[in-house]
Amino acid sequence: MTDFIKGVPITTPVGVFKFPILQKPSDKFTPGKPKYECKITFAPDECKDFVKQLEGLWNENLKFQAALAGGKKLKVSTKPWRDEKDKDENATGRTEVSAKTNAQYQDKTGATINKRIKLFEADGKPFERADWISSGTKGRLQFMACGYNSPALGAGLTFRLNAAQIIDLVAGGGGTAETYGFSVAETPKEETPF
Repeated sequence: MTDFIKGVPITTPVGVFKFPILQKPSDKFTPGKPKYECKITFAPDECKDFVKQLEGLWNENLKFQAALAGGKKLKVSTKPWRDEKDKDENATGRTEVSAKTNAQYQDKTGATINKRIKLFEADGKPFERADWISSGTKGRLQFMACGYNSPALGAGLTFRLNAAQIIDLVAGGGGTAETYGFSVAETPKEETPF
């Protein structure tokens, strides 16, 4: 049986990043507990096999958690993937997967360890650019699928983010001119005075 306490390593197919917090952790939604996180979305034809893999792990983990609980009926938590919704809560037809991890943890001696997400270029070399990775970037995520069972949340999986591969970077504030509603126009050429 798979050990969901240690976790199962998963690498996603290429998808589109949504709200990536990969270079510097944020505690905006978890004051005092900074996290790295990223959502990645896929068109239906890009992720059928991947979603089947996640469903299989989900079901296997529920069996694992039930065995640990001595066969007691489990409350089931929310899956870390879902059908993507737009700002008006309408389905987009895409699948959205969420992965996150704490930026700090305590080791066995009680020392605080700072964690960083490993970032790679498309060619596998370390991502060392100063550019900010933004929504719309195409890439892949690597995470550990870790099982849990808590009275408050129930049994489920969490995806602990470890690394990201940047295939096609959207830098800065995210998006393109078209994203903000601007049409692309040809820029006038400067005339040289010579």
